[in-house]
Amino acid sequence: MSGIIGAGAITKSGVLGTFPEGHIIQYVPGSVGSSTSQTTLETFQVSDVTNTITFTAGNYIYANGVINIYRWGGTDDIGCQGQLSTDDSAGTTGNFGNIVVHYRYTNSNQNIAGRNSQPVFGRIQPSGTSVTVRIKWRAENGGTSVLYKENCKIDLWEVQA
Repeated sequence: MSGIIGAGAITKSGVLGTFPEGHIIQYVPGSVGSSTSQTTLETFQVSDVTNTITFTAGNYIYANGVINIYRWGGTDDIGCQGQLSTDDSAGTTGNFGNIVVHYRYTNSNQNIAGRNSQPVFGRIQPSGTSVTVRIKWRAENGGTSVLYKENCKIDLWEVQA
């Protein structure tokens, strides 16, 4: 027996060594939010759906979860968007990962509505040793956007850089 298991992560003495690049160090499960929030603003708004992780400086943080948004009212071609963010102010500062888009294209004014739950994901390498990731969302084209927080969740993983 060589005394090393898993590319040097554990020696025969039982001392934990350095993890190889790409190794998952920790997982922090998210919890679902509660209630709803509504906006007609076309600037990304901050929600209280968050998750926080404390990590070793320099490592990557992978985030994934679900955004559940509802678009309704307005005129032609209304919609809404959602995205992950590390910033707690309105706008795109700190936003990362894929943008969840939920639109309805129409040719005439009508009351069009729809609720859509979509996956959201991204990777960041934040400075420091702790980061809070949140969901931001916005309305598009004069419609109203509702964030169903009770159906939203963010899970976080620390991965060895």
